[in-house]
Amino acid sequence: MLLSKLGELISEYQPSGTVLVIIGFVAVTHMCGINPDKLRWFLERSTHEVCGNSSRADVPPANFPSFTHIKHVAAPASKSYLHREIIAASLAGHELQLDITDLSDDILATYEAMVKLPNQPPRKNNVINRNAGTPERFDIPSTAGHNGVVNRKGESERSGGSMCSRLIIDCKESGTTLRFLLPVVASLGVDAEFKLHGRLSDRPISELNEQLELHGMKITRDTPDSLRISGRLPNQRLQSGEFTFDSPQSSQFISGLLFALPLLESDSVIRIRGRFESKAYVRMTLSVLRRYGIDIRCTSASDEWIYTIPGNQRYVGKVGTVNALEIEGDWSNAAVLLAIGALSGEQLRVTNLPLRSEQGDRRILDLLKEFGIKLRCYPDAISTLNGTVDIYPSEGLKSIDAIDASDCPDLVPIIALLATQARGRTQIYGAKRARLKESDRLSGTCAVLTELGADISETSDGLVIVGTGILSGSYVGDGYGDHRIIMMLAAASLVSEQPVRIHGCRAVAKSYPDFFKVLGRLGLTTKVLSDDD
Repeated sequence: MLLSKLGELISEYQPSGTVLVIIGFVAVTHMCGINPDKLRWFLERSTHEVCGNSSRADVPPANFPSFTHIKHVAAPASKSYLHREIIAASLAGHELQLDITDLSDDILATYEAMVKLPNQPPRKNNVINRNAGTPERFDIPSTAGHNGVVNRKGESERSGGSMCSRLIIDCKESGTTLRFLLPVVASLGVDAEFKLHGRLSDRPISELNEQLELHGMKITRDTPDSLRISGRLPNQRLQSGEFTFDSPQSSQFISGLLFALPLLESDSVIRIRGRFESKAYVRMTLSVLRRYGIDIRCTSASDEWIYTIPGNQRYVGKVGTVNALEIEGDWSNAAVLLAIGALSGEQLRVTNLPLRSEQGDRRILDLLKEFGIKLRCYPDAISTLNGTVDIYPSEGLKSIDAIDASDCPDLVPIIALLATQARGRTQIYGAKRARLKESDRLSGTCAVLTELGADISETSDGLVIVGTGILSGSYVGDGYGDHRIIMMLAAASLVSEQPVRIHGCRAVAKSYPDFFKVLGRLGLTTKVLSDDD
């Protein structure tokens, strides 16, 4: 009798994996007096929406699909968190053991850079370096170890058979790698050259460079695709003091300094005045730093933020390795998966999503609901990293009058696509920074959706979309080489009347290397024709 009732409740509430384990425990302990009514109360609580104002009324009451028949996919590890964890763990002296075959290009850039760096600056009374006693040389593995795993090696980089005194860091196209590691390298007293690819050389960095130069560093650009940093004097490190920004173009400038300044011998202050976008990502940095024993105090008043950073700190943490499986899921990439679920005609379950997160792109949940898309969230009863979102095929989407994308510019392409399927006018604003990504993402999104037949136009800081629910055109192109636009095009192919052909689909490797493989495993017919194969 109880097992039959449990089956009915599981079918009704669709609990997450952890909740299923607890249900099993309830069944085993039936003799202790736990009954189905109490279990129903538990499931009501565990499946309560924590991702907005939606209620159970948002979910279709009938024909709820069986758990075993729902297509599901786990969101990849958060790129934002992985960058931060790799840097902090490396500075704490942890071994970095990550399978490089699973890493995005951006994460690989940070990973390969950090395995080359010393984890602490030289100190007057105690040289702390992975190669003890040789602070001028660094561990620089140039190839993967066994089974595709990169490990630190006790070798110095050689070029043409001679010892290379300058550290070479290949940023690929990763703005995060460049902006985070410039201050870190400066704090460690390393003479380094950063290699830049694609549009990275055009992305904002001057404000950070100016502050580094005011504190003892010399930064030169011998060629457009490289940037060199060293001390103004031999063996000079970044100097502590006050670092000031007026409406910084990127919150990554702040995060990079927050990683670096605790390593200096004296205290420092970061002062920010004016508009401060993407503050949530700085809070993310602070949460990672706290886990590694770094003390930073933040105060704010009106339009000023002050971070006070005591010097002479050391990164510490539990002994272990950085594991991508222990990093919360990525809301930026999950946004595309959720949109695909809404547009594909079949329910899709996305797991490995933290329903409470500092990631700015978690806002996609609220926007999906505003568009009128049906979804349901399940927090995990044990781990806050493992929430689940069910997304339901939706029709008759509603337009949204105004969407402020200042804290979530990476969502702009997929939001714009959803807006084409919502009848009425939707305006996206506050997304000027989207023009400074791997492409001019406002112009690129507007262009590809126009080709697909959308009524869309640009503004200086956003897009205006008049949705009709129809995309009658086709597309042939490279998606401007922008991973976010390419993934949006894949989703668009589900509703376009004509095929979509993308040249250079490998660009998605910047953030989600397995994206098209995942779509294939889900059995989704995206009508995307790739010339990569």
